[in-house]
Amino acid sequence: MDPKMTDDLRNPELGNVFFEKAMKGRWDEVVDICTENPMSLVAGITRLKDTLLHLVVSDGQVETVRKLIDIIISNQLPNPEMLLRTKNERGNTALHIAALMGNEAMCKCIATVDSLLIGERNNEGARDSSLHCSVLR
Repeated sequence: MDPKMTDDLRNPELGNVFFEKAMKGRWDEVVDICTENPMSLVAGITRLKDTLLHLVVSDGQVETVRKLIDIIISNQLPNPEMLLRTKNERGNTALHIAALMGNEAMCKCIATVDSLLIGERNNEGARDSSLHCSVLR
């Protein structure tokens, strides 16, 4: 089965393919798959239900974050905010992680698509805007 063509985001094979590529730093291949299937960006691929965007942010891949955000915007998805508001099991969005890392470039890239993300709380009650990313204050 070709994971690029699946619509079933709970498919473990899709998650395994993404996880393997992410762990090997094969971000261009990840971007290619997401270009063909933008909704794959919401698939939880780790035990904590981190999405690709969570992993890309965690790995500090600013340019890949920009490419994934461009995919979200350019595909004129009916609800691009949903992709950015996807939380892992700790309740963190990708913006939470970018803010914790203090990566202003990623914070700006994500927050400009959906400024309401700034008020999202994680399971500990922390807001994206109360974290370490000064651009959001």
